[in-house]
This record gives sequence, C-alpha cells and structure tokens, in this order.
Amino acid sequence: MARLGADPEELERLAHRLHDAAGRLTSLGTGVGARLRRSPWHGPDAEAFRSRWQHHLAPALRDGAAGCRRAARDLHRHAAEQRRAAAGPARRTGPIRPGAARRRTPPHLPRRIEVIGARLDGGYLLGAGGLGTTATVEHLGGGRLRVTVSDARAAGVQVGAGRSAGVSTPDAGAASGGSAAAAARLESADSRTWTIDRHHLPLLLAMAGLRQGFGWAPLGYVVTDAARLAGRSFGDGPLPGPHPDRTERLRGVGLAAALAAGGGGTSATAAGSMSLLAGTAEGAGGTSAVVRWSESGELLLGRRLAAAAGFDAPAARAELHVGVEVPTGHGADRRPIEVALETTTGDLRTVRRTWVDPAEAPRLAAALRRSVELLAAGDVGGAERQLAGTAAAVAAARTTVDHFRVGRSGLAIPVTAGAGSATPSFQRLHLRRTTG
Repeated sequence: MARLGADPEELERLAHRLHDAAGRLTSLGTGVGARLRRSPWHGPDAEAFRSRWQHHLAPALRDGAAGCRRAARDLHRHAAEQRRAAAGPARRTGPIRPGAARRRTPPHLPRRIEVIGARLDGGYLLGAGGLGTTATVEHLGGGRLRVTVSDARAAGVQVGAGRSAGVSTPDAGAASGGSAAAAARLESADSRTWTIDRHHLPLLLAMAGLRQGFGWAPLGYVVTDAARLAGRSFGDGPLPGPHPDRTERLRGVGLAAALAAGGGGTSATAAGSMSLLAGTAEGAGGTSAVVRWSESGELLLGRRLAAAAGFDAPAARAELHVGVEVPTGHGADRRPIEVALETTTGDLRTVRRTWVDPAEAPRLAAALRRSVELLAAGDVGGAERQLAGTAAAVAAARTTVDHFRVGRSGLAIPVTAGAGSATPSFQRLHLRRTTG
C-alpha cells in the first residue's frame, strides 16, 4: 500500500543529523576563532585573513549552522504533525502538507527540564551580597540536551534587625526567634548555553567548571583540547568546547525582603524579591537586546500553625518572569521579537511564548510600558493579562502555551544575628511538561 505523507521516524532522524551538522559548524567556527586570537601570526597577511574571517567566513558558518537548526526544527514539527494526523479520528485521503495547520508556530519547550542550583546570600552592617550558580538541562529528545550554566552576582545595601535561625525545604519550614531584613542590590546574571549529545554532559560540566575557575588561561585550552581528543570515542556528535552556542550578559537592580518569627511548629517565614535586568545575548542567529523582569514570593509555616490556620499545605509560593528579546545588528529585521511569560503557582508552571514581527515593535513597546506601570502599581495579574493579551493579539498564530508540573527538593538555612546574616541554599527542580 502506498504511504500518504512522510515517515515521522525518517523526519526525526534527518532532524537529528541536521542538529549534529549545526553543532559541528558552530564548534568549527568557535575553534578557529579562538586559535586565531591566540596565534602569534602577525603581519599584513595575518591581518587580512583575520578581517576576512571576522566579516565573511565566520558569519557564513554561523548562518549555515542557524539554517541547519531551523530546518531541524521544521522537521521535528512536521513529524509531530504527521503523527497527529495519523492518530486523528478522521484520516486524510490525500498527501499531508507538512505545516499546513501551524506553518508559522515555533516549537514547544522541551518535555523535561532539570535545574540544579546553589546560592549564598549574606550581609553585615549595611552591606549585602550574594552569589550563585545554576545548571539547567533541557531534554530535547533523540539523546540531545540543551545545557545552560548561569552565574549570578549581587551587591548592595541592607537594613535589618533581630536574631533568628531557621531551616526550610520546599514543603515546610521552621524558625526560632524573630528578624526582619530588606535589601537593595545591583545584580548581574551571565549564562552560557550548549546543545550537546547526552553522553557529553559530564565532560561539558567539567569543562564549564574549569572555565569558571581559570577563565581564558592556557590551562583551560590544554584541558579542552585534551578532552576533545579523548572524547572522540564517545560518539560522532559535536563535543562541547570553551565557546557556547549562546551567551547572555545581563545587569540590573533588585529588591529583596525577609521576615521570620516564632519557634518550631508555630513559626512563620516569608520572603519576596523582584529584579529588573537588561543586557545582550549572542548566538548563532545573531545578537539581541534582552530585558528580564522577575518577581517571587514565598510563605512557609510551621506545621501546627498551618493546621491551625486551615492551610492545605505549610508552603506557598508564586513566581512571575517576563522576558523580551529584540534582535539587533545584522539581519535584525528578518528575526522576530520574542516575548516569554512564565507564571508559577505552587507546583504548576505556565510558559507562554510569543514571536512578534519587527514591524509590530511600536505596539509591543506600548504594551510593555503599560505592563510595567501595572507592576509598579502592584497589579501583577493585570500586568500579566496586559502583556499576554496584547502579544497574543499581535501574533496569535505564533504563540505557544506550555504547562509544567514542578517537583522541588532542596534546603535553605537562614541565620540572622545582630548586624550579620547568611543564607546558604541548594535547590533542585524537576519540570515535566503536561501539554503537547
């Protein structure tokens, strides 16, 4: 019997090959660029070649890698459409046109995401600071992973009073004593992202740790080159190097407040924070300007107090993250503006992503200004509806909505004594998509 439409398995296999090709092109470009920067080659010929590499050859490799990734995403989408059509109640009687129903809809987020992070916040007298590192692993399917390593720093001023010691987990918390503190800080967040094969994850994390400790020192390159040679036996996929697929550098301001009171099962702790960061992102597709707004709040009650107050659970939390990425530089008019809106309540997370044509930028800017005004007035729900509604109205055909179930584990130990405070914390999140 003749087959109607394409074979989804073949489409998936071709998509994985294109992903591998994109990784190899990216790895080749970053490797050659790094060696050119370190090379002792000087003179007119060297300068001419470096100029040609920077303005012609490297952009051509980046464009080729971006084209392979776009084609792979299209093939993944077409394969999903073929499966949905084959499983539907009414089968088609003619060839299926890939992309006919959702030709311009971008792919959904990964089905599973793992996040591991550690952070230390503290202060003394009027000074406050914090630092942390987070590793995020997104499972793309077919043995492919997207790994992001983020480093966060903060420094500023704080005011506080009281003495308390506590411990908290995602499900409960307990404190002894009473304290209150508030801080205003300058913040930075730098991240690097790689797309790799699953069996390269330990190697990538090891090299990311070396890069964190040694920067661009020669030892980092020696270890990287040795790892590349040793890694040839791991498979044919591209090995991770010191240069990521995407880098993001953000700077901004943040506010944080915390309150603890009580003792044992009758204690209560509350914490809240907000931040506004802006900066740039660089990747295979080009450069972008990035703005991110975040808010979070958490309330932890002792079990006896939670039962007395009639709460279903001793822990309650909510988060809001808004991100806007606007293409800049070469080819910016051909790349869409991306708006991401994440809301988390309890163990449910909703991620809405919208891609907007650059011609609609003025309308989007007006909606963003209105959202900021609503947030400043304390109307978080109104800001969320304003942003989501406007973005959907601008480009309804290019909006995806994903829902995740969030599993949490971890530990935080806040201690406040007189003029000093410290909170070491560790967190692990497991997100599993429940839609799509």
